[in-house]
Amino acid sequence: MYRCLVVLPLFMCMLTSPLLAQLQQPARAEVDINEDDGYYTLLSAGEKGLLLFNELESKRKDGQFHLGIHHYDTSLQEQWSWEYTEAGNMVFTGYDYDAGNLYLLFGKGPYTPKEYKIVKVDIETRDTASYTVKRIIPIELTDFLVNGNTALFIGVVNYKPAVMHFNFETDQPKVLQGIYTNAGDLVDLKLDRRQNEIDVIISERGYNRNFTFNVKTYNEEGNLVSSTRLRPGREYSLLSGTTTSLSNGDKMIIGTYSERRSQYSQGVFMARISDRKQQDIRFVNYADLDNFFQYMRDKREDRIQRRIERKRQKGKEPRFNYRLMVHEIIEREGEYIVVAEAYYPRYQAPYPYFAGLNADWALRRSYRGGSNSDVTFDGYRYTHAIVLGFDDAGALLWDNSFEIMDVISFELEQYVSVSPDKDHVVLLYNYENVLRSKLIAKDEVIDGKSEEDIRLKHEDDEARQGHGEDAGLQHWYGKYFYAYGIQKIKNFKDGDVDLSREVFYINKITYK
Repeated sequence: MYRCLVVLPLFMCMLTSPLLAQLQQPARAEVDINEDDGYYTLLSAGEKGLLLFNELESKRKDGQFHLGIHHYDTSLQEQWSWEYTEAGNMVFTGYDYDAGNLYLLFGKGPYTPKEYKIVKVDIETRDTASYTVKRIIPIELTDFLVNGNTALFIGVVNYKPAVMHFNFETDQPKVLQGIYTNAGDLVDLKLDRRQNEIDVIISERGYNRNFTFNVKTYNEEGNLVSSTRLRPGREYSLLSGTTTSLSNGDKMIIGTYSERRSQYSQGVFMARISDRKQQDIRFVNYADLDNFFQYMRDKREDRIQRRIERKRQKGKEPRFNYRLMVHEIIEREGEYIVVAEAYYPRYQAPYPYFAGLNADWALRRSYRGGSNSDVTFDGYRYTHAIVLGFDDAGALLWDNSFEIMDVISFELEQYVSVSPDKDHVVLLYNYENVLRSKLIAKDEVIDGKSEEDIRLKHEDDEARQGHGEDAGLQHWYGKYFYAYGIQKIKNFKDGDVDLSREVFYINKITYK
């Protein structure tokens, strides 16, 4: 009887654990790569599917611009394939999706267009409508967003942030006031679809030379509604952040902070704006998080924890320097979840010993008069992601982490995607066509980091190892994600399949 009591719970755990954390890939679509054409761009339409498009450079010989567009439903069945043609002097500049419509942005001329053209495509009927937008400021675009009757042109003018607003009903462009300043940088711009507003975070230098945020809110017409300057105190600078709105109309800002003027963050902050005024701001040191250092090996994590304890026994505040990229805030039944990815730049230096000790050594050397000819940037190396849960009052409820030390990228971009369910949170990323996943329930780990190859189309397909171009993964809708990338595949057994092929793939992913 004693043996049965011991073995049975272990057997039940083995039986139920996979059921709680099973990665599934129910569908896949492929498009053959034409090396003469441009790169593919994939855009989510939520429960209406996915939109895939690329510039057909092989057809540009006729002097016109050709854009191939594919629409897939949520089972990755192609609904239609369409070729959109534009005048040859138009340059494809941006795109967005909103409420059943694909928006394509073109600039007239290759350098500084005097006007833009927006093409609105209904993805069900493929009916189009076009709008001409005068370029009222010499803006260099970095982003293009659409929400309802509003299009936003985000960029810089003379190295300063600027945003141009366009109303589809009035056909009138305007500049959002208060963003183009001498002292500020654009930290974040968010379309608040709940309040139908535009939230902009501007970084500004304070009187004591530290940095704070000015949170500006605009209505749908592009008029300034409020401007709230956060007050972090003399000892802190705010580095990064993003906003969300609460059900009662208040605004929440979550981001990273540093001490004084450091470019490295020492922790995370949460601020709340009520009645257009800051009500509260809270700071959490990385050393106060329970799971921040879990990405390290056990011995190194133990050394860090002992170091923290020694500092506190001496009455000192532990300090750790990190660069973190903050994602959007996700609401789950009154709880607010945010993910941030930690990274650091790597440099190839002439003396590997120094480069291995400190990734920024090469930069400091060049600033002090060293030669730049023997120093090269070697990409951003990611270490881990942290996951934080807050209540609507700004109190930290729990934290967790996800190790991602295999990722190196020459561009800073979001890798980890999340999908919060009622009882757990799924964390996923796709790097070199391998899915990495982790399942957590607040500060507990249900299923540790696991790996699974991208599922191929045919049973006898074999993907070329080490070939994983442009691989990525995004949350799609509900419990579903989509993974994508380029693969070189060989198949020597199936008679109706090419011996070798290069494809852009899309895989539907879920975690059940």
